[in-house]
Amino acid sequence: MANFNNPLGLLALTFLLPCVEHTRAVEEKSVFAGVGDAVTLPCLFNRSLWREGARMEWWNNSVSIMHQDFRDEGFTRRLYNNLNITGYGVKEGDFSLLISPVSYLDSGTFTCNHVNLSDKRTKLAEVKLVTAEVTSRGDPVKEGRETTLRCWIHGADGDVEWMRGHLSVGKGQVMRVSQMGITDGGKWTCVVSTMNKTRLTINHFINVYKPTVTPGKRVSNGTAVTFNCELSHPVPGVTFGWRHVTSDRDVTNQPSFTFTFVPEDAGKWMCVLYGESGRVITTISQTITEVKRQLNWLQVGIGIAVFVLLVMIIAMLLFWNKQRKKDARQNEIKTNETLNGGNIPENEEEEEVQYSTVHIKSITAEAVEDSEDTTEYATLKKR
Repeated sequence: MANFNNPLGLLALTFLLPCVEHTRAVEEKSVFAGVGDAVTLPCLFNRSLWREGARMEWWNNSVSIMHQDFRDEGFTRRLYNNLNITGYGVKEGDFSLLISPVSYLDSGTFTCNHVNLSDKRTKLAEVKLVTAEVTSRGDPVKEGRETTLRCWIHGADGDVEWMRGHLSVGKGQVMRVSQMGITDGGKWTCVVSTMNKTRLTINHFINVYKPTVTPGKRVSNGTAVTFNCELSHPVPGVTFGWRHVTSDRDVTNQPSFTFTFVPEDAGKWMCVLYGESGRVITTISQTITEVKRQLNWLQVGIGIAVFVLLVMIIAMLLFWNKQRKKDARQNEIKTNETLNGGNIPENEEEEEVQYSTVHIKSITAEAVEDSEDTTEYATLKKR
């Protein structure tokens, strides 16, 4: 009787005895993989099966995706470029399949078969591959804008929970964030579970940007203007470039820069984010316009006060000048009175008396006709 405790005995049985375990039903296993990851689907068999006329093959659902024939000296034919044989190789009884990177449509039921010389196909392994992917609308996301994260699961049903660090922030395949803040940037984790058991965690990074123009988008000539285009979470390999679209010129490759505004700087500016190998990730537009310098309220108040003060000064000067002339006239009259001794000339006094006498006569002599009164006044004036 063979000694199964002896490793050499077990090794001999591997070559001498047929591999009866492959005739039994193969249990299907489920494997979860995120898009972009690498996953290995195991297929181990007794290497004694690898002999003349043997053939190993992998199927995905009803499509043959890879096979290797004994007569081709181990040359492997594959349907897709992301498929490879890993492990020790068929000569050592290992036909495990490596899928790297995993794509969303790689999901399905994978079957590893052994085909003998008489074309009898024996199933050695069966693996159900479930793929998952997290996508977000708009990346990077402008601060204050809405974004939507989706955790897509292909090949099975599963429960989804969203995590931020160790904090659960929501459940369901769709996660909406109405207003993204700078602090909302960073890692979001989709946790896929089936039967209350965690199967897969997928990390997704979101960048939030806050483009700013200081002091504002309406500036005047000579104003210092600062453009800022930094991300909430810098990404390795990402570079920046500011471009003045209106004049079609590149200005700087820095995320932030300051310049003194001149009228030629007005128009559309664009911050361009470049990924590796110069790929454009996104463009962020800013527009600045030129405005003329405007008086502020303090300047307006000072102007009004100066105007009122000037009006008052002019009015005071006019009044002083008028008063000065009046005083000079009065002084002149007083001087003349002093020189004449206060006497009225005789001719003026006589003329006034004569006029008064004639005037009285004209009033009392009611019987005298108007023509006579007028003639007498004229006669007296000639005297």
